[in-house]
Amino acid sequence: MSAEGATPPRPRTPPIWWVVFSVGLLVALAGAIVWLGATNAPSGDRPLIENPGGIIALLIGGVTSTAALIIPKLNTIRDATAATQHHVVNDHGDRVLRDDLDELLRIARSTEARVGAVENVQKTLVSDIGGLREENRNDRRADADRFSLLEGRVRDIEHTKEKP
Repeated sequence: MSAEGATPPRPRTPPIWWVVFSVGLLVALAGAIVWLGATNAPSGDRPLIENPGGIIALLIGGVTSTAALIIPKLNTIRDATAATQHHVVNDHGDRVLRDDLDELLRIARSTEARVGAVENVQKTLVSDIGGLREENRNDRRADADRFSLLEGRVRDIEHTKEKP
């Protein structure tokens, strides 16, 4: 596991691609300028661009300064992407956070199904307990009725014994 607050590993992007891109762009622009320098103006007496070397030097400076502005911003985007990847990939192996979240979702759904089954059993038990209570009330009423009937018979017997 990595220590808290440690910087994520920086991806190794070869800077040669930026150099190749810049050189290719400069060659294309220089070729266009030389071609325009070799083309005569509509009047035909002078070339369309009289100093292609100066324009090429200006383009080299412009592309270089533009690259100096763009490349750090692209490096910042690369670093942010690397930091995001570092936070998404777990430190304890090659597992991806998405896989862990999917597994947790499967566990949660399975647990939800089990809880639903327990709730159904609980509802059945509640109705069974309610039925047992009702039976108990009915038995108590029947016992109370029998007891009062028995009490009445005992009074009648005692009453008849007292009459000799």
